[in-house]
Amino acid sequence: MNYLPREDGHIIPILSPCNHLALLLTMRRILATLAVVGALLFSGGAAWADFDDGSAAYERGDYAIDIAYAHELVVRATGIKPFPGAPFFSGT
Repeated sequence: MNYLPREDGHIIPILSPCNHLALLLTMRRILATLAVVGALLFSGGAAWADFDDGSAAYERGDYAIDIAYAHELVVRATGIKPFPGAPFFSGT
């Protein structure tokens, strides 16, 4: 590796184009990963709010509302919507 001396006595490494590209791609991958993790952390609050509302409805005895919140959470988590008229829970 080659180095470039500066006037203040510090030495700066000179990166080859391949090393420079690898460093840039690594930094982009780190930033993309941090962006995804941040988005996941901030998006989890809505799911917990629905879960708390569904739990409160179950404790009050409002089972229809509880099923509706549970249905929405499952659809949001899996992305699969059951066809209309299909029972969501089998009851067994």
